[in-house]
Amino acid sequence: MNKFKFIASASIVAALLLGGCSNDKTENAAPSTTPTSTQDSKTADYWTVVNKTTWTDDFDGLKTSINKVVVSDEVPLSDGSKKSAVGVSFTIENTTKETFNTFPDQAEIVTSTGEQITADLFQSEDIGGEIFEGVTKKGGVIFFLERGNAKDIKWVTLKWFAKHGEAMGDGERMDYDVKMEF
Repeated sequence: MNKFKFIASASIVAALLLGGCSNDKTENAAPSTTPTSTQDSKTADYWTVVNKTTWTDDFDGLKTSINKVVVSDEVPLSDGSKKSAVGVSFTIENTTKETFNTFPDQAEIVTSTGEQITADLFQSEDIGGEIFEGVTKKGGVIFFLERGNAKDIKWVTLKWFAKHGEAMGDGERMDYDVKMEF
């Protein structure tokens, strides 16, 4: 099971981190006649980078960005099967002297196809928790679909929170509810 987790995680993380962004939905399995980014070819062949899916927020100096969203109905698993998934690439930067807590790696996603899924903690990168002064975290969060196909998704809504302070006590809280149209 650990080998499965490592292989699936490594392939998904590589695809999220190496894939490029542009202005149109790009299928990476077939070369584009007019490439929008030289990085597109570095994304694993089974991912589609959904462009125009970026978002940024500044919660009192905690800057959170969604750099891109990727989808696939062909994510290979170690047992030889394939699964549908949505991946989201985040950057979180604390520009203050305070500490924040945020958990996009435990986010929930709602899809236009009627699914509500919690992030796969074993396949996602550890980008949540305490974010101390001056820290920047980057990483991908993976949502494996339980039914349906990623290619049919028209929009997703991501839900998670951020909070001031080192503990989960009484700090000011920001509840994120980010809808991204494909």
